[in-house]
Amino acid sequence: MKKLSQGRKYKQYGWLIFILIFYIVVKMVINSEPLISISNSSLKIGLFNFYKKPLAVEPEYQFALRPLIQISAYQTDLTGNHPLKPFSNADQHGVRHWLGTDKLGRDVLAGFIGGFELALIISLSVGILSGLITVLAGAMGAYYRRYPKKTTKLRRFILVICLVKFVFLSAWYLLGIYSIIPFIMFTLILLGAVILILKLPIKSNNVNVTIPISSFNRRFLEFFQPIPDLIFLMLFALLFERMSLTGLIFILIILRVPYGSYYLQSLAHQFVHKQHIDQAKSMGLSSMRIVFQHLIPLMIPGTAVFMVLSASRAVLSESALAFLGIGPTGDYITWGSMIRLGLTNLDMWWVSFFPILGLVLLSLVYQKIAKAFQKVQAK
Repeated sequence: MKKLSQGRKYKQYGWLIFILIFYIVVKMVINSEPLISISNSSLKIGLFNFYKKPLAVEPEYQFALRPLIQISAYQTDLTGNHPLKPFSNADQHGVRHWLGTDKLGRDVLAGFIGGFELALIISLSVGILSGLITVLAGAMGAYYRRYPKKTTKLRRFILVICLVKFVFLSAWYLLGIYSIIPFIMFTLILLGAVILILKLPIKSNNVNVTIPISSFNRRFLEFFQPIPDLIFLMLFALLFERMSLTGLIFILIILRVPYGSYYLQSLAHQFVHKQHIDQAKSMGLSSMRIVFQHLIPLMIPGTAVFMVLSASRAVLSESALAFLGIGPTGDYITWGSMIRLGLTNLDMWWVSFFPILGLVLLSLVYQKIAKAFQKVQAK
């Protein structure tokens, strides 16, 4: 019975391991390049290569672990009798297309795997990053509402200037003025400036005021809540035509932060009144140490629930954009673009059926993981 309870305790991690194992297995079955290759003393891993187009001439490998079927999702064949239905016989080139092909001869299984790769990248990136941001914002909002942080009007004005500067940096990045690396560098510089402003003493004759983190989280949610995420995504995609895939992930994170910050702030209110928090405060521990060592660990199960649900929502949002034919993923073969292609011609029903099935199954798996974390949170 003890082993059974321990197995149920780590059930949520089992689903995550299942997703990763499934991904590696399918990449061993069908891939656009060798799973592991060595050429010119360089090692290359053939994972998360959804963007790879077929090469005219394949390079010479010193060692190559090839998949069972080596084909790219972008590889067309206009000479055959396409589209082919699922589980059809091999085409004139002797290639077996297990899930059929579209009218251009592109392999549906290869496109399905490419869409699955993109869904994993977007969902994991949005889920993890939005969770890290919101757990900090929620914990600080609840903590500073219980123990208000006093500051001067001058310091508060400088913090607002830094926030406005970050908004402009984000807009410049989405417009394609500079790449992700300069954006990260400037963001770290701003973050360092904020830390210095909070740490260094600033002499001012102005009266002390509080930093309203809790109120900011609530106002931030009130601004985004009335409008659906898809409307914001369409607006951003039309405004920032040169937006990259990382830009889309950045926007998806921004759309999830208001909900997560307010939800985790309400969760943190349940823990900030605990006795050990008061004892740590009376012992003179710094606010950041109390937040990171004593408050955030209590919020991990709730944060995990939000991260998983954000990952599921990010996949559906990206697929909706790709289905409409807008956004940075329009140049890739994704589940949304395959659904759009299949619905334009119902004679190729399989082109849209398998991506829809993939979206449903991936969303159900994420829901299973979220429910497992909710049970841990309830204990």
